[in-house]
Amino acid sequence: MIILKNITHGPLSDVSLQINPGETLCLTGGSGEGMTTLLHIIQGALKPKQGSVTVDSVDLHAAPAPVIQMYRKRTGFVHHDLMLDPLMTVAESIAVPLEIVGTEEETRMMKGEALMVRLGLTAIGHRLVQDISPSQKQMTAIARAVIHEPLLLFLDEPLTHLDETQALTVLQLLQELTEGQRTMVIATKTPHRFGNLKPQAYSVSDGIVAKPSQKIPHAKGSTDTPKVTVKAKKKVKVTGVR
Repeated sequence: MIILKNITHGPLSDVSLQINPGETLCLTGGSGEGMTTLLHIIQGALKPKQGSVTVDSVDLHAAPAPVIQMYRKRTGFVHHDLMLDPLMTVAESIAVPLEIVGTEEETRMMKGEALMVRLGLTAIGHRLVQDISPSQKQMTAIARAVIHEPLLLFLDEPLTHLDETQALTVLQLLQELTEGQRTMVIATKTPHRFGNLKPQAYSVSDGIVAKPSQKIPHAKGSTDTPKVTVKAKKKVKVTGVR
């Protein structure tokens, strides 16, 4: 279970949120509202100016570096700007998370090839990232994010560069992951595209994260800031993976 309490950072103001194992959350809002910032805070890559993030009762940002690294190895992230090394091949890029966790080369190759087939990347596996199209880069980033079977998956506008056929392929893959009890947090301006994942939907506006049915104040600093809490279903030890 992941609990955010009174998070304030950049555009975010006093945000409290609870994420249960196996849930899919969809954050939607305009540019500059803090959705990307929130993803990075939950993943442990960014320490908030105020507030706390606890993962199975462990204060993530107060934990020793090895604990944070262990937690982040259990996450996958599709960044808005993809964050791919332009001088690596597609196959090499996809396999990076497996190298980080020490997976044997034969297994890395097998899993990488299977994902490239699934996402239509087989023909370009040998090409450098800098030489492929934006949609192929997005598919590569998605493959890299899921290849190590993370328990938590963060997706920042994962369908931006994809046509409808490619998007359908990705959504089918994500749906399979949700059925496997993966936890997902999606940030997007087009939440309707993720309807088949049946996500918990939240609006991000004026620094506040709220259910769409709740009234979101337009002025910062409101004294009646709504906080969203989803009751727990079960607990997963996020900090126990090596």
